[in-house]
Amino acid sequence: MTNPITQDAAEGVHADGPESLSPRKLLFLWIALTFSSLFIAAALTTPTIITLQMKLMEVDPISAVAIVGTLVAVGMLTAALISPLAGKLSDRTRSRFGMRRPWVVAGVLIGLVGTAGVAFSTDVAWIFVFWGLASLGYGMASTLPLAILTEQTPERHRGVMGFGMSAAYGIAAALGAAIIPLFPESTMWPFLLPAIAAAVLVPLLMLITPDNRLTGAKSPLRITELLGAYWVNPMGRPGFTSLMIVMFLNGAGFVIFSIYLYFILMFHNGVSEADAPAVMTGIAGIGGIVSIVAGAVTAVISDRLGHRRLFLVVSSIVLAGGMLMQAFIEGVPMILFTGALQYGAYGVIGVFAFAILAEVSGTETAGRDAGMYNTVTMMSAVLGPIAASLLIASDPTNMMPVIYLSVGVTILGAIWMLFTKHIK
Repeated sequence: MTNPITQDAAEGVHADGPESLSPRKLLFLWIALTFSSLFIAAALTTPTIITLQMKLMEVDPISAVAIVGTLVAVGMLTAALISPLAGKLSDRTRSRFGMRRPWVVAGVLIGLVGTAGVAFSTDVAWIFVFWGLASLGYGMASTLPLAILTEQTPERHRGVMGFGMSAAYGIAAALGAAIIPLFPESTMWPFLLPAIAAAVLVPLLMLITPDNRLTGAKSPLRITELLGAYWVNPMGRPGFTSLMIVMFLNGAGFVIFSIYLYFILMFHNGVSEADAPAVMTGIAGIGGIVSIVAGAVTAVISDRLGHRRLFLVVSSIVLAGGMLMQAFIEGVPMILFTGALQYGAYGVIGVFAFAILAEVSGTETAGRDAGMYNTVTMMSAVLGPIAASLLIASDPTNMMPVIYLSVGVTILGAIWMLFTKHIK
């Protein structure tokens, strides 16, 4: 019996093979993917980590703690639903601008519209609507650079290329947080500036990004193919499935902790509401530096050894340890140290997640696979905060359940990857 959920039939792809790219073209590719990821991530993570919390405190300070997890979850769910579909459709796109570029550009423009709506909203309901729209756009935009990494990067350079994209996400958090002290009396510009930068600069970067073009006869688009965007046979693709499980667990742990870190600092570590934004900025800045250094070193070593799994296991354990330390520390210096440890470890996780994704993706489903990766990581960001919000529903100022939940799921991810046999 034929499975009713099918994949696209093979189609011709016109492009130079990744092994034939010159060093100059590889450098341009690294620049384009790294900085595109940086601006997209800044537009998405700055609100997720801190400015949405600040906006809610401005609009509805009484309910801000209770609803922030749900708001972030709604945005992540929207992005999770669109990512595989955008990736699947990009696998079939026959634009003269390429398969992936049009989707990236459309995504950052939609994201700008949604982000502007949040910035100017004075009602919680409209904040939910516009943040959903922004998340849809950035979900599209962040999916396709991963597909380009898979298609355009030689295997021996995937660690370094993954480092560039992972470092971009770490720097994005610091970049977005650094904007906040510049506008102490406003939440509007901390929202708008990253989104404007993404809408202007990402399309320019796409001009120097190599992209495949489909040729040959166009097969009709069937509903079963669209449904296939959301399905992977775990038995047929064990390596891809294991990566999805591990990143779901790691993503849940880090996102839960990141979303509630603003409140952990105030309610658990004794940081005042006035000082919390500056401490968050310090954590993101130092963490970004640690992430870059650790990611660069491990990426080069991994490319030379040709192994990724052990690096992912160790960095997951370090991430869990950093989050657990948060429960037992006092003083800003130790807070900065543990925060940097967490950001640095998660940055290294990203390096190897991107490199492994490129190695386990299908040759003709790179867009869909990248979309599925985004969906899994974003669903972790949906379910994780919901679980955390339920744990603290009776006492929103008690952050210990949040910390323990973050640590627990991250350790599960490390254990799963440790015993995975389908990823080297």
